[in-house]
Amino acid sequence: MRRFKNILTYVNLSLDEHPALERGVRLARHNNANLTAMTVIEEYPAQAHALLRSIHLEDALETIERENREQLERIVQPIRDAGLAVETVVAYGSTFIEVIRAALQRQHDLVIKTVSSEGVFHRTFFGSIDMHLLRKCPTPLWLIKPGEPEAFRQILVPLDPNMEDAVKHDLGIDLLTLATSLVEMDNAELMIVHAWRAYEEGKLKKYMESKQFEEYLHKWGQEASKRVWNFVSSFGREFKPTSIHLVQGEPGEVIPKFAKDHNVDLLVTGTLGRLGQHGMFIGDTAERILGRLECSVLAVKPAGFVSPVR
Repeated sequence: MRRFKNILTYVNLSLDEHPALERGVRLARHNNANLTAMTVIEEYPAQAHALLRSIHLEDALETIERENREQLERIVQPIRDAGLAVETVVAYGSTFIEVIRAALQRQHDLVIKTVSSEGVFHRTFFGSIDMHLLRKCPTPLWLIKPGEPEAFRQILVPLDPNMEDAVKHDLGIDLLTLATSLVEMDNAELMIVHAWRAYEEGKLKKYMESKQFEEYLHKWGQEASKRVWNFVSSFGREFKPTSIHLVQGEPGEVIPKFAKDHNVDLLVTGTLGRLGQHGMFIGDTAERILGRLECSVLAVKPAGFVSPVR
């Protein structure tokens, strides 16, 4: 079982409820881990200070900062009263940059954040801050949907059963390790899904007879099933046949649909992507999946990922 030992939770002071902090508390108790609650105050521009000074209200900025610090302390005090030590951090600047900087500098092994409400008004369920973190946060990132139950019931792992690529193989093992740990902690149901497509099936269909094409798809599906079972067998733990699901189609379309149809409330996924100027970023497939998803997500970067944020 993988156990996080140094957990960072981001607390949005504008929210009335803090499910990310609640999950952080539960994990910290379960793992005997260190817990830090962090909030970020937007740095005020120089013109704001100049304007307030001109009307003799420069102290207002210090008052706002003090109130934010006091609010964060009030939020964590009941947790401390219940016997769990919680460190608090207040940073200034851009939220996603300061969260990543804190994770790097303080060597956190998990970041937890409640999904931004801004996501409701954007193309995706996740807000822009969340997407920045998904792309660039070097640690596992847990985005908690507001209103989620205390314990998850259906946990889904999209699996790319690649035995030849060491990075993808190790990432898949990490996902299964995390998911099975959470299944045990929450007494949840584990589902493993592999979305497969036959090579150039759309084009080849034009050159095959119907029966021939059906055989082509059947054999490709059989091979996909074999690869999944070989992969999960290498994990060293038995899975019920009903836990493994193969769906045919584009992952960015069929995995979100599968999650919705099966009432999934947590997706444990990897964000292995293309290699660019600043290192690994979230891949196109993962981003399409997340763009259509409306449940909590625990996202893991591959070994060797280097965040562009310092």
